[in-house]
Amino acid sequence: MDVFAITHPRSYYYYFSTGRVARMIENDMGVMSRKMEITADYAAESSGGPIFDNKGNIAGIVSLTKSFYYDQSEQKNLQMVIKEAVPVSTIWNLIN
Repeated sequence: MDVFAITHPRSYYYYFSTGRVARMIENDMGVMSRKMEITADYAAESSGGPIFDNKGNIAGIVSLTKSFYYDQSEQKNLQMVIKEAVPVSTIWNLIN
């Protein structure tokens, strides 16, 4: 699924990026623990920003990033950044 993010990383207001849902995760805790990993770019201070689908519906909310380095102990040679979001289904479950 295509997704679009509008975020404010480090005061770059209304930064628009596009991507796709890379995967959906659900651990043993059930519906309240669902997570969505996306390829749209965002960075520090973007938490809470909306993730939209191609119809303009909110698909989720920016949550966090995880950086993977070749040498994780020294944080050298960045290889990959996973961007995690909370899907709207989890948000609805919190409200109801």
